[in-house]
Amino acid sequence: MCGLTLALIACAVALALLNGSNTGAVSFPLAMTASAVAGGFVASRRPTNPVGCFFLGSAACFTLAEVANGYATYGLLTASATLPAAQAVGWLQSWLFVPGVLLLLSFVPLYFPDGRLVSPRWRWVVRFALFFSVTVAVFSALSPGEIQNQGILNPLGIEALRPVFDLLDTLAFALYLLSCSLRQRAWWCATGALGAWSASRSSG
Repeated sequence: MCGLTLALIACAVALALLNGSNTGAVSFPLAMTASAVAGGFVASRRPTNPVGCFFLGSAACFTLAEVANGYATYGLLTASATLPAAQAVGWLQSWLFVPGVLLLLSFVPLYFPDGRLVSPRWRWVVRFALFFSVTVAVFSALSPGEIQNQGILNPLGIEALRPVFDLLDTLAFALYLLSCSLRQRAWWCATGALGAWSASRSSG
């Protein structure tokens, strides 16, 4: 999965260049590469520790969302009607950022560094995080209008539910902004976590 994520990172960078976008051209591949490599390293060395899978899964979600954004932008805006299913692929970016955020924001802190919860009483937090992630992801996937103000319409948006979505839109947009911030910080988070994990294994 680490190799696939790295290949997708290369695709995301290539699509960004084709679209003439240099925003995050350096920070995005560095951050996602750090997260994927750190996650792959921990997962291969300690397969029973889910922290590695959390880092790897988060990098995969963010990278897939970036590839979907680049693909849809090129197929619908940069070179219109040149790529098949561009709008359908663009739909992926409407919700993939949600699990990417929650994996880093909730699950990594809960299970770091040894892959176990502090106590069984924290299981309710895990259940709530899962429920929250699924709920916000479904909401984002079905929200009508533009996808994250990218100029791409959500093909599965339900217009009749717009009043409900408008009430929840602030929460989803805040989570999206948080995902952007987390992508910028993933390099430090991944490398710091890997160093702390290695130190804890050495002292143990």
